[in-house]
Amino acid sequence: MGGKHITYYQNPRLSHLFGFFGDIVPTKQDKFKPIDVIAVDEDGNETVLNNIYAKKPDKDAVLKFNSFIKSLIEENFNKDDFISMPNELEVLITVSCNKRRFYEVDVDNLAKAVLDSMNGLIFEDDSQVTSLISKKYIEPNGKNGILIGIVKITEDEKGFGSDFSLFSTENWH
Repeated sequence: MGGKHITYYQNPRLSHLFGFFGDIVPTKQDKFKPIDVIAVDEDGNETVLNNIYAKKPDKDAVLKFNSFIKSLIEENFNKDDFISMPNELEVLITVSCNKRRFYEVDVDNLAKAVLDSMNGLIFEDDSQVTSLISKKYIEPNGKNGILIGIVKITEDEKGFGSDFSLFSTENWH
C-alpha cells in the first residue's frame, strides 16, 4: 500500500461531523448553462440577450448529491440526533476542490445544496440555522470533498460564530 496513514480528530465542540472525499460537490447552478440568444425585432435589428440559461440535459448530479448526503445522514445519525424546533443550530461547511472547480462555483450555492440535503433529516427546517460558516478551498492534491459540522446551540454552546460581530455599542479596544 505504501500510503501515509493520517488520523483526524473531530473538534469536541461539534455535535456531529460527517462528509466524504472523492466527488465534486454539485450546486443548483450546475443544472443550468448560459446560452447565446439573439432577439430580432420587426425591422431585422439584432440584440444579444444576456443572462439566459437553459437546463443542461441529463444533469442529475444535484439529485444524486442530495441522495448521497441523505444516505450519509441516515448512516451516521439516529432519531435522538434530530434537532427539532425551536432548537437552533450552526452549520459549518468546508468544500475542497480542484483549481478549476474553485473558480467556477459559488460558495453560497454550495452551502444551499448542503442545507437542502439536510432539511428534515438533521433538523426540521433550515430556518433553525442561526449561523452558517461556509468555506471553499483548493485542495493541494486536487481532491474534491466536503466536511459538514453541526453544532446544536445550547446555553453552554453558542457555536463557532457566537462572537462574530461587525459593530459594538462600546468602543473597540
